[in-house]
Amino acid sequence: MKKYSLYHSIIIMMLALIVGCKKSESVIQPPATDKLESVLKLTGDDQLTAFNMLSGTEKVAIHTLHINRYVARKVFNPVQRNLIDELVRFNKAEYYDINSDAKEVATTFFAKGWLDRAKGQFSNTEIYTLAFSLDDIELRLAELAKQQNRTSPTGQSLNQLNPDRSPYNIESLPNCFCNVGSSFTCPKYSITYTAPGTTGSVSYSACSYRYTSPCDVEGGCGFGGWYLCDGNKCT
Repeated sequence: MKKYSLYHSIIIMMLALIVGCKKSESVIQPPATDKLESVLKLTGDDQLTAFNMLSGTEKVAIHTLHINRYVARKVFNPVQRNLIDELVRFNKAEYYDINSDAKEVATTFFAKGWLDRAKGQFSNTEIYTLAFSLDDIELRLAELAKQQNRTSPTGQSLNQLNPDRSPYNIESLPNCFCNVGSSFTCPKYSITYTAPGTTGSVSYSACSYRYTSPCDVEGGCGFGGWYLCDGNKCT
């Protein structure tokens, strides 16, 4: 009888352990890739709105997915790879909480320190793509140049503003789309048409706020998407 009771108790404990594992696994589920993919396919305000609807864990996951995809098609040296790995490992869900003390530490210390080192290892476009955007701007530029090459005469030059947002000069948008003071929030495309083909480049300017055109403030801008979108003009 005692053997039966002991055997019965062991079975119950094993079942409880299995059920407990299943419950914990069901609580901590990785974000659905299809959901993240759908956000990455969006552009401009649509993407920013969708990004802000994600949970903190999903925001970390989508940045990791974007960075891994970018790294997979590029060649980086060991120093660059270490910086990229450091950026991916450091990112946490609480950094997207505007009331988090951890966010203050991340934005005040890590972002500045990482940028100071990254500027000596990466191009501006690589920094923008890795740390400030969910867009592979190099592929975007190549596609833009390809499209324009079909319709533009040889020798013509074009300064193409960001097709999604980022107005320059006296323009502004009703929705804030950049982090004030950030130097990597306002990309500007330059396309040149020549006989051999079309070439393109990107320059970056700082984000500012046009007081005569107030805009709605939301998160998802700046380094890692950790900062508020509080600007509506590119200088």
